Amino acid sequence: MTDPPTPTVRVIVLNYNGGAMTVACLQAMVRTDWPSDALDIVLVDNASADGVAETVRADLPQVEVIRSDENLGFAGGMNLGLRDLPLDAGYAALVNNDVTVDPGWLRPLVAALDADAQVGAACPKILLADQYEEIEIVGTAHRLAWSDRRPVTVQVSGARIDGADAGRRVRFARGFWGPEFTRDSTQPPFQWATAHASLLFPAPVVGARELRLAAARPTRVVLRNARSQTEVSVGATPSWYELPPAAGEFAVVNNVGSELRPDGYVQDRGYLERDSGQFDRPDTVFAWCGATVLLRGSYLRSVGRLDERLFTYYEDVDLAWRGKTKGWNYVTAPDSVVHHIHMATSAARLPIATYYNERNRLLVLSRYAPKSTAISAFLRALAVTGSYAKRDVIGRLLRGARPSWTVTALRLRALRDFVLMRAGLTPRSPRAAKRL
Repeated sequence: MTDPPTPTVRVIVLNYNGGAMTVACLQAMVRTDWPSDALDIVLVDNASADGVAETVRADLPQVEVIRSDENLGFAGGMNLGLRDLPLDAGYAALVNNDVTVDPGWLRPLVAALDADAQVGAACPKILLADQYEEIEIVGTAHRLAWSDRRPVTVQVSGARIDGADAGRRVRFARGFWGPEFTRDSTQPPFQWATAHASLLFPAPVVGARELRLAAARPTRVVLRNARSQTEVSVGATPSWYELPPAAGEFAVVNNVGSELRPDGYVQDRGYLERDSGQFDRPDTVFAWCGATVLLRGSYLRSVGRLDERLFTYYEDVDLAWRGKTKGWNYVTAPDSVVHHIHMATSAARLPIATYYNERNRLLVLSRYAPKSTAISAFLRALAVTGSYAKRDVIGRLLRGARPSWTVTALRLRALRDFVLMRAGLTPRSPRAAKRL
């Protein structure tokens, strides 16, 4: 009796000006422990200007390159890679270009799908690429202004290691009020800390480790890790403050499948938790995450492709939820571990992320969630938008400060475009979409 043939796996990696990071992703991908005649690796280049497509054609001939003349976003780009998926293809893997894999990443995912024909997708354990240590910020909180009642200590607007920028690698774990943006597009977003906040700082490192801090009024805060602490005086001008010496490191979870919250938000399961093996048993999950996932070919033929109107954000949730309405299930395969830089090429650090997250979340909820949940989410979005307008526009005007329209305007546009798209109309994409 002969063994069944090895199923074909198509791996699709999407690039938009990812440069060396994309090349590193593909270099790791071609070392996958899978028969080469059954592994089809495709790079979709979303109108990049980084020369990656040419580099890959020259140095990685086993990778097929598909170039788009325009930036189609995550949904449109991945659909290009899926467009001519053979009917007999066993599986298709979607992999972000800021992900690196070990040679054995694929086999546990295939085994999970082979075990149950009703499982449409298998999710690896996605860890953040860095190791981390926890840094706490502790101080006495005060209100920012009479028109902004949030209790805050200091504003965190940057991080660096031995003088090099590390802001994208820091993760705000708890006790922060969320990202805010200045009128100067060259300046990074910042977050206000509460009286006891914690962030995850990359480790291990060689050289000075610093945070860029400022305060609405002169204040003192303690910066501490597991072994030591330092007290600093922070003023109104953003300045650099050195952290205590490094005190160990640990792996941090990015995603092990996605879960639906009662309020209609879909979130990464385990996000920013210390990886201590709590997700090492296979489990059934609500949805899969597009950062890395293995999809069954028959699942895609059943539910269709990603919705290109979403462009970016929630397109994976939309397809996963669509599949659930057709009876498909999703599981984790935590023996497959991949590492994700996370937010390396996305709009998460740009104001435009607010627009796509809000618009697409409401669209997906209106399609699949109970009607009461969708209506409640829309009303809550209106209320939250009003609170931003009160805080950032009206409150600032009343105290003689320059208003900040950025977040309020993007949220209003998201609400408007949600209504238009529900009515079957196609709103014009924001100009900033081309930067995603």
